Formats: sequence, structure tokens, C-alpha cells
Amino acid sequence: MNDKTSGGAATLPRSWKTAAAAVGLGEPRQPRLPAKQKRKSRLLPTQWPKVGGGDLELAHTEAFRSPQFRDLFRPGEIRLLYAGGCPGLGALSHRVHLPAYKASTCSEDGLARRAFELRRDEVGAYFFQNGDYVREDGWDGWFPSHLYPVRGPSSESPVSIRERALIVRMPDGCSAERFDEIFDREVRKGGLDLWAMTPEARNHCAFLGIDPALLQRFTRYPNWAVMPTHEIVGFSIYSGADRLIRIAENAVLELLGMEPTPAE
Repeated sequence: MNDKTSGGAATLPRSWKTAAAAVGLGEPRQPRLPAKQKRKSRLLPTQWPKVGGGDLELAHTEAFRSPQFRDLFRPGEIRLLYAGGCPGLGALSHRVHLPAYKASTCSEDGLARRAFELRRDEVGAYFFQNGDYVREDGWDGWFPSHLYPVRGPSSESPVSIRERALIVRMPDGCSAERFDEIFDREVRKGGLDLWAMTPEARNHCAFLGIDPALLQRFTRYPNWAVMPTHEIVGFSIYSGADRLIRIAENAVLELLGMEPTPAE
């Protein structure tokens, strides 16, 4: 198996330099980004994938104000939710006319470390084409993006907003693994790699003249095989942030055996 490399010279935008410095990572190495293709349309009538899926209820819930929640909930450990971006993923989003980020979790004090690991491993840098894994530049500049939810958390929610992450106070006794299992299940519904296999994605890519295989990303780890990257999803830092909040709120309620109660 041979690796191929694809890329062209580009200057890292100031916002990405600032973002990396803000989490103590220093200035990323200047990447060479794939050449941009001419847009055929500014707006495409495509139902792109979203975390939580099409059935996710975005309305606030009153469940956190209920006597049942107050009886059951005892504050436990904190889990952070973040949306990661990098120049390579930004270039891919531009080419396919869809917003995309890497939505995931980390420990309370692990955000800077996680961004460093993503950069070191060049997560998502490869795609598979004509029997080879092809490496693209620009996937070594990962940073946690700003999030701008419109609706925000529900009243008395255990979810709050930080500048570059969402803070979730898990129920006492809940492990990070169990919370992540529920969170990942819902985030996976927005996976670009899954959507790439649908007729709608293939029609979308055909209109733009690009290969749907670009949406199925892989990572080469040191001394490991090339592994698929599942956490790259259709995601807006506005509506997507609200979706992450609802997913996290619903996860906390599920861990307590409760259901969300829509606000009046």
C-alpha cells in the first residue's frame, strides 16, 4: 500500500493562528491546502447530515426543574464537548459546500492536550482512491472552534457554555465512557462518511464534480494500521452547537432514567 500526497501552497488564516495560540499550542506549521475548485452554486438544496439526526428535538426541556431530577441528580465529574476544525477540513467543507467539524469529548482539563494529539496524528488527513490511501495537507492544524448556540441550554441545565467548548456536569457515579457511549451514538448520525454512501450525497457530489470518497476520512497512527475517522460530521457552529447541547442534556436524562419534558 502506497501513500500519495495532494496539496498546493496556501497561507494559514490569522483566525487559525489565533485559535491555536489561545489554547497554548503555538503557531501551527504552515500547511499546503488542496487547490480550490470553482463554485457551481452558492446554495444547493441538499439535506446535509446533522448530529443527532433529523428527529432530534431542539426545544428546551423543563425536566431539569422537575422534582424527579432534583431527587435523582447529584453533580459528578465534568465532561467537555468541542467542535474541532483545521485548514484541511475547512478546505474540504468549501469543496463540498457543507459545514463540517470534528465533534467529540474530552476531560475537563484535556482540551489543549487533545488538540495537540489531533495535530500530531494529522487526524483525517487520508482518503481512499483507486486502491491507495491519499494524504492531503492541512490536517495538522487542529483547534477547538468557537461555538455560538442560538437557543442555548434549558433552564437549570447541567450543560453550560465555554468559549471553545460546552461543559457537561455528569451525574455522580457516571463514567466518562458511559456518557461518551450515548453522546457518540447521537453524533454518529451526522457522520460524513455514512452520508457519503447515500444517493443524496452521491448526487450532491456529482453536481459538484467531486468524488464522494473525499468525505470518508482516515488517519494513519504511528506503528498502527490506517483507521477510519468517524467523528467528522455535518456541523454548524451555530445550530450544531444547539444540537450538541440537546444531545448532552438528553444523555444526562437518559443516565438518570428520565425523558425530556418539552417546555410550555
